[in-house]
Amino acid sequence: MEFRWYPGYRTCWWDYSFAEVPSEHQYSLGNSQALYMVVNLPQYPPWIIAGVYVSPDSAQRGYLWQEISEVLAIGLPSLVAGDFNSLLWPEDKRGGSPFHLTSEIRQFRHWKEANHLHQLIQKGAPFTWCNNRRGAQRTWELLDRSFATMSWMDLFPLAITEVLPRHASDHAPIVVTTETPRMHGPRQFRFENFWLEYSELSQVVRSAWNSGGHASPMGRFQQKLHALQRQLCQWRRRMGHLPTRIHETHGKLEELITMEAAGSRGGDLTDQMKGTSNLLAALQRQQEIYWAQRSRVRWLQEGDRNTRFFHAKASQRRSHNRISIIITGDGTP
Repeated sequence: MEFRWYPGYRTCWWDYSFAEVPSEHQYSLGNSQALYMVVNLPQYPPWIIAGVYVSPDSAQRGYLWQEISEVLAIGLPSLVAGDFNSLLWPEDKRGGSPFHLTSEIRQFRHWKEANHLHQLIQKGAPFTWCNNRRGAQRTWELLDRSFATMSWMDLFPLAITEVLPRHASDHAPIVVTTETPRMHGPRQFRFENFWLEYSELSQVVRSAWNSGGHASPMGRFQQKLHALQRQLCQWRRRMGHLPTRIHETHGKLEELITMEAAGSRGGDLTDQMKGTSNLLAALQRQQEIYWAQRSRVRWLQEGDRNTRFFHAKASQRRSHNRISIIITGDGTP
């Protein structure tokens, strides 16, 4: 599904073959700076998109930030995209006068942070606006963006914003794409850091490393690596899928709590509840380590219960690193 925004014309365009936005679900709340739409897709909950064209007038901006915040407070997954007519950070500008932290930028930052919005990964040109002047006066700025709530990013973890070439305007159109083609291939082996939480891992590694036939030293080393990978994969399958284990353990704990609430007593039930609770805590810690490894965030300590944060960072990395298509030397895919 695609959403295209043409800031110079204050218009937007949907790929209607995938998304249905009936006219009765398109709203303008009395503010010419925004158009709100409720999107209904098969197998997805309803979500909101706000297409914005932010006024350069400070007072009008304030009205818009308040209005969008009220729409986001409804609680539906939401995407806010368009021409924000403002910088956020010094790197959003090149050329012209130096970057200054104005009251409009502070207001923009506060609105973004107060609503817990995340900017989508951007591909293409780094800037979306140019004053088209020559020489030292030529200025580029990033004014057109896409922000989303965490719940929207959970629905579309591969969503990206693509900046298209500028033509007939000083702004570049942007396209929000919720999915990218997946190229299938052999699954890459990855050592999971949460495996280190299991004491039996050392035995699996020792068993694999003590194997090997007759070969040169480098050949034996390769044999040991292959044996280690094979045995780790087998051990991983025996251990089971981590999210499934968390779900099953959570269900078992709820069942034990229900039994206790119904009047069941006894030390055995108490011990079961304690053991199941400890197991669930250990599995949740492993899930946190799993997502932290994929996000490559190093400045947070393990144990900080930041699973959703790590998940969002990993989803952004996966979207940024995805190779949609490979072009050969003759130009064919």
